[in-house]
Amino acid sequence: MRKWRIPAGLYNALPYFYASAGLLAMIALRDGVAVVLGLILLSAGGLVGLLRAQHRRGLYQLEKPSDLPNAGKEEAPAGVLVQFLWRNSFECGHPLIDEQRRRLCRLGSELINSVLIRQPPSQVELLLDDLIEHIIDHFSTEESVLAETQPPILRKHQASHRALLAKAATVRDQFLSGQLAASDLVGFISCDVISDHVIRDSRELAVEAG
Repeated sequence: MRKWRIPAGLYNALPYFYASAGLLAMIALRDGVAVVLGLILLSAGGLVGLLRAQHRRGLYQLEKPSDLPNAGKEEAPAGVLVQFLWRNSFECGHPLIDEQRRRLCRLGSELINSVLIRQPPSQVELLLDDLIEHIIDHFSTEESVLAETQPPILRKHQASHRALLAKAATVRDQFLSGQLAASDLVGFISCDVISDHVIRDSRELAVEAG
């Protein structure tokens, strides 16, 4: 009986498919059930990726390095399970603001990966503080630009910035004290930071500037 095999490209993409589906579910639906389902998909992608990496490391250790082609380049970077990809459609048109938001996507991805692979709490805390610090710097830049170019919409953005920073502080304190689940932290990053601010707010700025 002939066995059916999954194409190599599809097989290699499975962890990223699970992770992307989980993030899309949380961003699109934005309710408690979506966050739980999204975290399950994210965890599935992380688990598949980690098991695959462990399997490859096991095979590598069973063989002599001289018997493996390109042995020194065999292992892929560890822990890269989720990646928020920046698109040109997210740009608001201001080079500095757009670059800062690209970095928010990178930092958000790094923090979610850190949670998924269960890095030490001290490392997660560093990444979380780095993300919040960058959000503060980004809001300062954005408000300075709006004050000069679009004063009528400045107050609305200042209010949304204060609300997001207040929530970020609460999420940080509760997560680090064990009062907040990992799913809620992932939901905050994917929904409040990436979906609401980086994507939706960028488009609103572009429309208002036009």
